[in-house]
Amino acid sequence: MITTILDSIINEEEFDQQSVAQAIIQYPELLDSKYWPTMDQWWKQQQGPLYNRALFLLKQVSATSKRNEQNKEFKNPFEENMRNLSRSHTNAACDFLEQNNFSGNVNEYLEALKIDVAIEDHFRVKDDLIRLLDLIPDLDLDSANAILSKLVGNVFGISAFRSSVLDYLILQLYKGILRIYMNYQPINLTAFLILLQHAKGFVFGAGLNLPGEMPDPNEYVVGLLQNIYDMERQLASPDTRQESVIDDEMLLSAYLGEQEKQEGNNLQANLNNLQIEFDRFLKLEEIRNIQNANYPILSITDIQNSIGSETVLYIQFMGGDAQGNAANFILLITKEDSRAIYGVDPNFPSGDLEISSEGILTNTAVLSFSVPDVRREIKNDPYGYNVCTEEGLQLLAHDSEMLLEPILPYLEEFRLAGKTHLIIQPHGAYHYYPFHLLPYKNGLLSDEWLVTTLPNLRLLTVDRKTASNTGLIEMASFGLGYAQPSSFDIPPLVNAIAEANQIAGLFHFKALTDIEGNATENNFREACKISKRIHLCSHGLHNVSAPAFQKLFFVPSESQDGSISAWELMDLDAQNVDLLTLSACETALGRFDVMDNLQGLPAAFIKAGVSTIIGTLWEAETMSCETFFVSFYTAITEGKSKKESFQVAQNYTRTKHPEYRDWGNFFYLGAVD
Repeated sequence: MITTILDSIINEEEFDQQSVAQAIIQYPELLDSKYWPTMDQWWKQQQGPLYNRALFLLKQVSATSKRNEQNKEFKNPFEENMRNLSRSHTNAACDFLEQNNFSGNVNEYLEALKIDVAIEDHFRVKDDLIRLLDLIPDLDLDSANAILSKLVGNVFGISAFRSSVLDYLILQLYKGILRIYMNYQPINLTAFLILLQHAKGFVFGAGLNLPGEMPDPNEYVVGLLQNIYDMERQLASPDTRQESVIDDEMLLSAYLGEQEKQEGNNLQANLNNLQIEFDRFLKLEEIRNIQNANYPILSITDIQNSIGSETVLYIQFMGGDAQGNAANFILLITKEDSRAIYGVDPNFPSGDLEISSEGILTNTAVLSFSVPDVRREIKNDPYGYNVCTEEGLQLLAHDSEMLLEPILPYLEEFRLAGKTHLIIQPHGAYHYYPFHLLPYKNGLLSDEWLVTTLPNLRLLTVDRKTASNTGLIEMASFGLGYAQPSSFDIPPLVNAIAEANQIAGLFHFKALTDIEGNATENNFREACKISKRIHLCSHGLHNVSAPAFQKLFFVPSESQDGSISAWELMDLDAQNVDLLTLSACETALGRFDVMDNLQGLPAAFIKAGVSTIIGTLWEAETMSCETFFVSFYTAITEGKSKKESFQVAQNYTRTKHPEYRDWGNFFYLGAVD
């Protein structure tokens, strides 16, 4: 048995790199990938010094496997011939480079890349991408177009590697190509839009039309989930992570990745690591599922046909200029026009920042480093002296220089033309940024513009099932006050039931509540099938390390523990739900990976078919939630559209609760009407 072999190795009195190398030679089955899930589970079960030995052993097994993969003799004649052809292209590229012929050099590397993707050689693909990335400073527009064309043509093949390393290299190539584009004015907007669609949430967008399904319940999945459930039951509280330099706000603003696994061998760290592992497994399954997906690339005309005459679409992309400064690239699209603009912050370099603390490693874009600071300051109590702390106001003013100042002349022009609605399609950490609170003229952006958020461009044209209004319930309202103790140690949620009842009453329905015992997971799932609108006033748990385990809490039943995780919504049917409002703690948040694919509860609901989500950017004050959502649904019953009702509720809540943290936390995500 493989675990017996592993135990014997780490219990050797003389345990060092040499003894491990000898053991790997002695037991070649360690290099058989079919045993790796078992080996991974075995490692996490070790205690004390054996934990570190086990981790070292598995790292050596991984390194040896990679070396063997690189050096192995290939018996398939076709693959060997293709590799030889790839090498010939690489050699030709080197010859062109010696002649300073960058065009020829790039073309040869691209031919090698095409072959290496086709034969699924991860290591050669990585080398190809690195070589192309090194050439970026010397390339012209034609070479940049050639690289973009080849990356786009091989996007499914490269994504099939399921490699965060390749994703990161591709993102850097996209950023490099964009720097070249900006040096050639006027910029080719068609190429710019193609780049944006591949660099921003390609996997998420490609999966929007695929049917939802749960992961295959194989031995690995069942065992992993069982270990997670066992550890969750052992912990007294949902999250007891130690204080660290990397807090939840910083993780929220960083690329989601396996590097966030924690060192140590305490129960909470082990649980976090197992959840991260399952989260990554789901991501890999998603990538596998999209290989046969239909993913038409949108043209500027497609987008213009999908937005209203009063709308301005702001597509954001964080990168850098040719001098290495951080840059915010913006593509503005209206019904009649499209323009590319960018702003530069000379005080910040382009690129990413790596942060490590308490065994957690994470990466974040330098340009988004202020996002957690802005969120913290807005949430801090200004003690009645202002609507926000002085530091928060200064941070928002600084960010406005990058996010708004480059487009101010255009916004003025659009306003004069009757535009009133600004849709922002953010990038990275800015998915969780309060754009509407940015200073604008003598007030705020939301004073003159209705600001909504679009998580992915594909949502503008995605083919959702059109439901007939016949037989659908107008409103299903859920309220959970948590007055009774529960196994999740959930604090009471004041006014939740009153809020749910008020909103249900506007539509002449009765709310489902925990007092009545009918605010259950099953009833929520059923409501998603038969309701046009759903309001959920409940507690949630935002798991920043593993968004698949972001939770909502309902009434327990005999077969259900009362919680539902984001990953458990993978088979949810919510195609009939036009509007989902989340009046709960942090339930409208999530995470993003290096290629800007969103994960968490909002992403799960959108994939399930929900058209529009209105939620909160941070933990909400219950009175402001009641004010906002009652005002919002009152406007809906008066015949106003979703976006009009959102603006009415936002303005009204601002008059009653003027602090930014109270009225500024509500945001509109998804389709508009």
